Amino acid sequence: MIGPHAMPMLLACALMLIAIAVRAEPFDLVIAGGRVMDPESGLDAVLNVGVRAGKVEALSEQPMEGLRRIDAQGLVLAPGFINLHWHGVDPRSDYYQAMDGITASFELELDIADVDRWYDERAGRMPIHYGVAIGHAPVRMRVMGDPGELLPAGDAARKPATPAELTAIAAGVEHGLRRGAVGVGFALAYTPAASHWEVLQMFRLAGWTSPRRNITSCSGPPPVSGSRVRAFSSIASKADWC
Repeated sequence: MIGPHAMPMLLACALMLIAIAVRAEPFDLVIAGGRVMDPESGLDAVLNVGVRAGKVEALSEQPMEGLRRIDAQGLVLAPGFINLHWHGVDPRSDYYQAMDGITASFELELDIADVDRWYDERAGRMPIHYGVAIGHAPVRMRVMGDPGELLPAGDAARKPATPAELTAIAAGVEHGLRRGAVGVGFALAYTPAASHWEVLQMFRLAGWTSPRRNITSCSGPPPVSGSRVRAFSSIASKADWC
């Protein structure tokens, strides 16, 4: 007969045996012998990878048992790549990216003026993650009635914004950020009439309106040089000149 004082020890042993049994179960998938690289942690080693229920559960130099096995010797195994500069407009272009190991793609250069429409056109159709920035130039074109299709071809390229237009441009950029844009995109080479003050206000919106979505990408040379570039860039957490 088992005494009451032995029950806790038996329960602990039973739980330990269950845990060992769970760990001993074969993985759904084992990717064996690949060069595992993780830029975030700095990991770079030849390892076996155990996958269960669609998630990576174990990395080990030791052999693993799996219901399926992929021999990855001579291949690199890494987290999905992120493409920050892509102009693809339909799911087919993203399928090609997926075949290159890209699992998230973003349009962060010229960008768009209507964030809601952009996301609605892609909802449920894209094979990988995606996002877009609200574009300073497209919003400027809409506010100033520019006839250009992709790039400014009229007032948005050649005319300084009036105070009222600047207010409307800022409102359009802020609205895009609040509707899910991941940042603000600039096409400064195509809006040479935009004043330093106008660009500064847009940088402020990029850096302050939504701190978690403040990637700023710019096409063309910086609006100013030297220390003033650093002042502009410090307002947003990241400024890429491409």
